[in-house]
Amino acid sequence: MVFIVKSKAENFKHREFIRRTWGAVGYIEGGRLITIFCVGQSNNDATNNLLLEEKERYHDLLHYAGPDDYT
Repeated sequence: MVFIVKSKAENFKHREFIRRTWGAVGYIEGGRLITIFCVGQSNNDATNNLLLEEKERYHDLLHYAGPDDYT
């Protein structure tokens, strides 16, 4: 099962919290669980650079080139 979590680019701490709690569960009753964070492009270059580092570290970001909003 794949959980897709929409996350704002600046919410590094929220994503880390999920990774350390329920997102850390990888298997349940013989099935595999995967958590993917869907994050849009930020207007801030420093934030985008941090997102790239986070993506390389955790391999769980779907970083798309669209705006970072919920519409």
